[in-house]
Amino acid sequence: MAKTKDEVPADKVIKKCPSCGATLFQGPYGRGEIANGEFVVKETLYNCANCHRPLALHEMIDHPVTIVH
Repeated sequence: MAKTKDEVPADKVIKKCPSCGATLFQGPYGRGEIANGEFVVKETLYNCANCHRPLALHEMIDHPVTIVH
C-alpha cells in the first residue's frame, strides 16, 4: 500500500561518504577474524559506490534532507 503525504517524514537524515560526498553504498558486509573455525564479525562495513572506500556507519557523515510536499 502506498504512503500518503501525511505518513512521509518531513525531515530525513541520509548518510554521505566523507571522501567524495556520494550517498549510495553497497553492503553490509562483515570484517573480522576466524576464531576456532568460526567467522567472528568485529565490524560491519559498507562500500561507497563512487570511490569504493569501506566505511562503518559511524564514519559516514549525516546529511539532513528536507522533503517538500
